Amino acid sequence: GPGSAGAQSSIIQDGFAVGGVDIEVMTGQAYGQGVYTATRAADAAKYSNTRTVVLSIGLLGIHRSANRGLGHGVNQPDSWTPPSQESWIIFKSAMQLLPVYVIAYDEFR
Repeated sequence: GPGSAGAQSSIIQDGFAVGGVDIEVMTGQAYGQGVYTATRAADAAKYSNTRTVVLSIGLLGIHRSANRGLGHGVNQPDSWTPPSQESWIIFKSAMQLLPVYVIAYDEFR
C-alpha cells in the first residue's frame, strides 16, 4: 500500500515505480530492488498510512521463491516471493503491474 494519497493518484495515473531506481526507497528493500506487493490486503495495509490499498493485476513472468532477485539475463526471475513472506510478490519491473482500483477501508479485522 502506497503511503500517501498523492502517491496513489500518481500510481493510478502513471503506474508503479521501482524504489531506488524510479523513486526514493520509502521502507527499505531487504529482499532486493523491485515493486513490493502483497496478495493479502491486510499485509499491504501495514505499509499504508492512508487507509487505502491499490488493487493491481500483475504479470509474474519467471517466478521463484527467493530472498532477492538474482539480476538480469536468461532464466533470472521476473518476480519472486521471499520464503519468510508468503503473501509478498516482488516484481523486478513496474511494467509488470497494472493498477486497477484504489480501495479505501475503515479497518482490517
